[in-house]
Amino acid sequence: MDAVESVGVEFYGESDLPFHVLETLEFRELKNWKKWSPCQQNEGVGLFSCLKELSIRGCPKLEGDLPEKLDSLAQLEIFGCEELVVSVSKYKQLHRSNIEKCKMVVYDTSTVGFDLLESLTISNIPELRFQKEAFMKSLKNVKKLKITGCEELTCCFQDRLLKHLISLGRLYIEDNSILVEKLGIEAKQLVCGSLVKVPQGLHHLTSLKELRISLCSSLVSFPDVGLSPCLQVIVIEDCESLLHFAKYRIPPSLKRIEITNCGNLKSLIEKEEELEIGGCGQLKLISERFLDDSCQLEEIHIWECPNLKSLPEGLSDLTNLWSLIVWDCQSLVSLPRMNVWPRVIRIENCDKLEVAQLARDMMHTSNLEKLSIDYFEGLTTTTSFPTNLTSLAIYKIKNCKALMESQGLQRLASLRELRLRGEDDGGLVSFPPAAENSKETEILLPRSLVDLSIRGFPNLKKLSKGFQFHTSLESLFISDCPKLTTLPVEEGLPLSLERLYIDNCPLLEERYKGRYRHQIAHIPCVLINFEDI
Repeated sequence: MDAVESVGVEFYGESDLPFHVLETLEFRELKNWKKWSPCQQNEGVGLFSCLKELSIRGCPKLEGDLPEKLDSLAQLEIFGCEELVVSVSKYKQLHRSNIEKCKMVVYDTSTVGFDLLESLTISNIPELRFQKEAFMKSLKNVKKLKITGCEELTCCFQDRLLKHLISLGRLYIEDNSILVEKLGIEAKQLVCGSLVKVPQGLHHLTSLKELRISLCSSLVSFPDVGLSPCLQVIVIEDCESLLHFAKYRIPPSLKRIEITNCGNLKSLIEKEEELEIGGCGQLKLISERFLDDSCQLEEIHIWECPNLKSLPEGLSDLTNLWSLIVWDCQSLVSLPRMNVWPRVIRIENCDKLEVAQLARDMMHTSNLEKLSIDYFEGLTTTTSFPTNLTSLAIYKIKNCKALMESQGLQRLASLRELRLRGEDDGGLVSFPPAAENSKETEILLPRSLVDLSIRGFPNLKKLSKGFQFHTSLESLFISDCPKLTTLPVEEGLPLSLERLYIDNCPLLEERYKGRYRHQIAHIPCVLINFEDI
């Protein structure tokens, strides 16, 4: 379509009222399109009288004006039309306006009130024409606002704009938007034209439910005065200078906070329902203590924070907490003692953590259902797993035989998922291993197992014949067992087995991709090295 330079008579045809029922019109990637010629109108009836959605993207040479009298237009999208002047004032039924990378945008509130406008995006527009006070008042019903890269617009806004955004539900702040600097009363604290502190005025946004901030490299902190009282979600990404999060007047409605790739983060808030912290290399302290049992925190997820040394006291007061996940926090030494346990605990790659005390504390809990931990000295002698577990994963196992023999996994009558991963365990030759000082010929697994994963045992050579008795087993995953030669197919794998995954087990691959393939042909799904056979 690069040959198209003009849209005119040949586009409209010979009809007196062309496109009189058309509701959606899109133009894409017309690189040489320069002019959109108007069509003659009859008796004051506008062209495209039923058009509801108009989208023009990637037409960098298009200039002039868009059609007028689009009285039904509800959604307007213009992107990458660097020579185009867009007059939004022509469209009184507009609900959603998304205009990015255009020459100029005109908002004339004397002719159109924009009372129906709910979503507004203005990005990288070098020139805007509007009457400031009237324009701000026209945004009273806007629920989603995104303004970036519009210096002329941002320079004249003061913090009173926030007072007009009474319906705003989502606010997007990107790439050191100067607009945000002008929204708050802290403009004097800004350095080098970049966002340093989120403005105090955000608490005026009484309908704001979601706040996303990304790529603000100079953002240091949030306001102590408070955020929107209805705020439910905060997402902060790639703000490498962020040091502190607001500690006071956090709305009780907050349900989720997610912070990613904020390498210098040092302190956080104290009240939320879901706490996610990841990739924060300098974070050492979250808080001295969680709030009392009025705190609504339900999930804690912390990963890749190598300098984090402890979690706040008061974990046992978080009566709504059901999930605690911590991994790749190599400096974490201890966790607070817990009286009430969450249903899910996952703690991995925290090499300094005193897991033994944690394991002893959990022995008699009736709440814990899913547990994922690394192997530690004493696991085979001083602890036992809660009998009501439904999922158990143990990684970095040094002695799988001793572990299974001491724990008596067959006690876990509710266990449906078991994942075992070895690390430098050269003693495991068969699985389940042979029992010692027992009437059983091999250590038994729970009959309730549905999903079994065995990984990282370099000397494992065979799977024992007892597998045939696991009549609930549906999924078997075997990985990184280079000496494993065969599966117990002669004794019979359970008929319940639906999925068999084999990865990085060269002898098994050779056997079951070759002449013995028929022995596993009855299994509905078989993947070897993630390839279907």
